Amino acid sequence: MTRAVSWAASDQDEELARLRKLRDESPVWQDPDTGIWHVTRYADVDAALSDYGRLASDVSPVFPEAPPVLDGHIGAMDPPRHRRLRGLVSRAFTARAIARLEPRVADLAAGLLDQAGDGDEIELVGALAHPLPMIVIAELLGVPVADRDRFAVWADVLFQQGAFDPSDEERMAASAANMRTFHSYLSELVAERRKEPREDLVSELARAQEGDESLGDAEITGFATFLLLAGHITSTLVIANTLLVLDESPRLQDALRADPELVPAALEEIVRYRTPIRAAPRLATVDIDYDGTVVPAGSLVYLSLESANHDERVFEDPDRCLPRRSPNPHLSFGRGVHFCLGAPLARLETAVATRLLLSRFSSLRVVPGAVPERHVEPHLNGVRSLRVAVERAT
Repeated sequence: MTRAVSWAASDQDEELARLRKLRDESPVWQDPDTGIWHVTRYADVDAALSDYGRLASDVSPVFPEAPPVLDGHIGAMDPPRHRRLRGLVSRAFTARAIARLEPRVADLAAGLLDQAGDGDEIELVGALAHPLPMIVIAELLGVPVADRDRFAVWADVLFQQGAFDPSDEERMAASAANMRTFHSYLSELVAERRKEPREDLVSELARAQEGDESLGDAEITGFATFLLLAGHITSTLVIANTLLVLDESPRLQDALRADPELVPAALEEIVRYRTPIRAAPRLATVDIDYDGTVVPAGSLVYLSLESANHDERVFEDPDRCLPRRSPNPHLSFGRGVHFCLGAPLARLETAVATRLLLSRFSSLRVVPGAVPERHVEPHLNGVRSLRVAVERAT
């Protein structure tokens, strides 16, 4: 076993052992250093994801120093506002609408791998996992090709915000300045599309109407920001995590090459096994009693998606990656009214990238001795870089 494989496996094993101990001994616990409450068992997390009456999605009151939540940030919104906005934007994210994107996503992925050259090593995150979802979202929104480099910079700023300390005034100010420029750009794009609609998402959102309801410019700008942040990060993490799992299991690589129809089910299991977003934050609006453990109103609560996805009360042999697992009711994309709007897009991008890699290369292995650079943001489960040794298919 190579050092890289050992790193990935041991890193996962240590965290899963810690989470199992918490589920067994302290299923709801408070971190004495941060004051944050953590909910770890599947049944509690599953119920909490839909309990927007007691656990609000907008946690900004806990972070008064952070930038204000934007109008249109659907991830920080609960019914009835959430229901209204989701109703207006969801038609652009149906499974059928996303499926129509597959040929273009495949072309983009192939072009990115072509640009990576014909050597025997690829830095997968920089070559494919990071740029692919960013370009797809830019094209969806209707961002002109000439503005892609600027858009990429803004995507990177959003990507890194989770690591910012709100008390770091200089870094927060720089981030806020970048975001003001980004929002100004999006506002101008929305105004242009209202005057001259095109076949893109911003135009569709600008003309979206349900009864007397329509979206304002600020809501469209906020939703576009949320889409870039949530859609970009999730797909990037899942594509890289898929390679980590394939590296751990060469037999799985062979099985998926032999039968590409197995890819969707295998990816669902990988999303469960290496949960990309470790926890969903919520704000307790009332005191909540979990079998005698009371979470006080006003508390920040982390719903541990990663722990829930490895709860042996729901998943047999949960700490193994079993590509044919069925049923697989993982919570990586949320649940209920907050089920991830971009889940079909993330699934499509990851499936396209995985099939392409498996067809183009007869072997994919993390470079021996290379320890992948882990994300420093505690809520992100993945790597910032991943050197992969490849053998090209003949």
